[in-house]
Amino acid sequence: MNKERFTILVYIEKEICILNRMSLVFSRRKITFESISLSQSEIDGVYKYIIVVTEDENIVKNLVLQLNKQVDIINTSYHSESDLIYQEIALYKLKRNKMVTYGKAKEIIKAHNAKVLIAEDGFTVFIKTGSSEDTQRLFYALEPFGILEFTRSGRAVISRLKEDIFINI
Repeated sequence: MNKERFTILVYIEKEICILNRMSLVFSRRKITFESISLSQSEIDGVYKYIIVVTEDENIVKNLVLQLNKQVDIINTSYHSESDLIYQEIALYKLKRNKMVTYGKAKEIIKAHNAKVLIAEDGFTVFIKTGSSEDTQRLFYALEPFGILEFTRSGRAVISRLKEDIFINI
């Protein structure tokens, strides 16, 4: 098996229980989400789950076929890394002291193209956009300064393909 990273796009109308049903399809195949996010799509009233997995392409194809059989799913597709333009957002909360404010941490933040989001008494929050690998590299670089809190969003994606919309409704 040759595992690759794929982004699965699942278009739905606002439906409350669909995530549970989708999770069952994934768990039956022992496929783990690397990330999952939900956003409004380019179509009014249609929402898009963006799910990242690392798996064999044949398994992903079968998974997409199974998801498309779900009643409340409008359409499901999968895409390779090269088909998409994608970003994630990461937030890093560090204890505020001279070392973080003026020292090496500030240099690291600048080198990673991150920005100060908020600086309050006692802590500073930095923001970084990029791939999960980019945001993880900054995490490791800041770890010696004592990260108080860290969070990373799921992917936001746009197609590199000429078509503007992934689905035909």
